[in-house]
Amino acid sequence: MYDLFAQFFAVEPLTPNGATTVYMWWDWLAYPFHMLQMDRMEGKSEAEILSRNHYWDALSEDAQRLRQVMFETLSRILQIDSPLCQIAAIHGLGHLFHPDTPKLLTSYMESRKEFPAQVAGYYESHNEYIMQIVRGESIL
Repeated sequence: MYDLFAQFFAVEPLTPNGATTVYMWWDWLAYPFHMLQMDRMEGKSEAEILSRNHYWDALSEDAQRLRQVMFETLSRILQIDSPLCQIAAIHGLGHLFHPDTPKLLTSYMESRKEFPAQVAGYYESHNEYIMQIVRGESIL
């Protein structure tokens, strides 16, 4: 997946609709983890969570290994010198709810004196968007 971002999305100019595809790439992949976290934030019991059918078993060992690999891949994509790839990685990390995401994004913010205009302008407040993720708040 990293190569797709590094060798294609970062290099090939995409139409505005194509940019949305890159930005939303991780939504369906991270959806089960996002919904699991939302259920927990709403105070649902583990029994209630497991009875829901809008995601596969995000609690299984296989799912947790997949989540770790997704986190590692998104961490690498965040380092690509491409505003579009960085935006996609940040958005994906926001849905993944990996426990190391706050540390990664805090480091990302601290390592940049200035964000590329495309990254900073993508959200009304790029820093606030990242801080929502760091605080573990829901993002869309």
